Amino acid sequence: MVATISTRGSSEGLLGVMVVALLWAVTRRNYTLAGILLGLSAHFKIYPFIYGPSIVWYLEHSYQPQPNDRKPSIASPEKTNKTFFEATLGFFNRDRIVFGLSSSITFAVVNIFMYTIYSRPFLEHTFLYHLSRVDHRHNFSPYNTFLHLSSALPDKVSSLKLESLAFVPQLVISALLMPVVLAKKDLAGTMLAQTFAFVAFNK
Repeated sequence: MVATISTRGSSEGLLGVMVVALLWAVTRRNYTLAGILLGLSAHFKIYPFIYGPSIVWYLEHSYQPQPNDRKPSIASPEKTNKTFFEATLGFFNRDRIVFGLSSSITFAVVNIFMYTIYSRPFLEHTFLYHLSRVDHRHNFSPYNTFLHLSSALPDKVSSLKLESLAFVPQLVISALLMPVVLAKKDLAGTMLAQTFAFVAFNK
């Protein structure tokens, strides 16, 4: 499917390569490269940003256990008695900061550059369009029938703009719940599950 739609001018094939490279960079612990790839991927198509929370959650600590290290059977008091402030501060380790800064800077630089070229239409067609899009033939999402009616009879449907709210369950599942529950167990599997959930709940 990716190969087919890529022949029609879609960037999906290139995006697939970039996401695989992103996963490779994380497993190689090259978090600067991983951040750059995530920033570029999210610029090409916005949905790869959902992988960011999984990678951040995956980067629990910079230290990697060695084969001769012994796993402590009882948690140390320093770890169990941390205050909320200490735990919050400890969350922002070096790897997470490097990954977050490199992805944010890359995304910002590329998009600012595009904005200087195309101005307001760039924002409209790249980001704002997704909030108001009524595309009933986009896929077979749970919102398919409602969006079909909304596009056919715009004056007859409820004043509630479902197209502006449909992304809420999509993002809660794919960008919040799945990373927290699965990312530390299997990053690659989590990213696959995120993609499936994001597409399934797409409007």
